[in-house]
Amino acid sequence: MAANPDFDNLLQEALDLPEEKQIYCNGFIVSMSPADTIIVLQQNNKIVASLNVSHTIAKTLAIQLASIVDNFEKGTKTKISTLDEVIKAVQDANAK
Repeated sequence: MAANPDFDNLLQEALDLPEEKQIYCNGFIVSMSPADTIIVLQQNNKIVASLNVSHTIAKTLAIQLASIVDNFEKGTKTKISTLDEVIKAVQDANAK
């Protein structure tokens, strides 16, 4: 997590946002230009939002997401499959 003394307050503020300001996604597309990174959030293959961030923020986000997933997997002694792994497993099962 980022070293932010207001982390708990910011998290609670985000959790308290009205429903129309909360976004759920179950897919995404990412792309990068020389200037920034775009993350397109999808829900059931429909775009629900796009997020443009600097390369620095994109890298920091990637590192922090990897860290919390790793901590979750270690703490629960489970492995979370990636979307690519799930798709391949379904394709392999359907091929039988």
